[in-house]
Amino acid sequence: MPTRALTNFCKKATGRYVILCHQDILLTQTSTKQLLDEQIAQMDTRDNKWGVLGNAGGANRLYKRLAIKIAYPNGVIDLQGTVPQQVGCIDENFMLVKNSANLALSDDIGGGLI
Repeated sequence: MPTRALTNFCKKATGRYVILCHQDILLTQTSTKQLLDEQIAQMDTRDNKWGVLGNAGGANRLYKRLAIKIAYPNGVIDLQGTVPQQVGCIDENFMLVKNSANLALSDDIGGGLI
């Protein structure tokens, strides 16, 4: 989906949070709304000016260090780096956007590795 469409979607969303994720994301048996609410509350306590939460991102200036926590259907959990932590870029596989942050996505940058 083009970034302009995602930005428009976020602007029109009326919920407190907007979740943007890949279509193949599956909730695990331990994934609950209560757990998500607890994680959001912890982040609000840590830094109430956050705008986007995710499960994977580039953690240093050149993004050569990752912060990742992804659970796979086979029970494997990919855990890299210290989580949670502030990152410079976030993987688009799962993003929770705070609607009040009034964010927009850039549509003038390219992808690829540095």
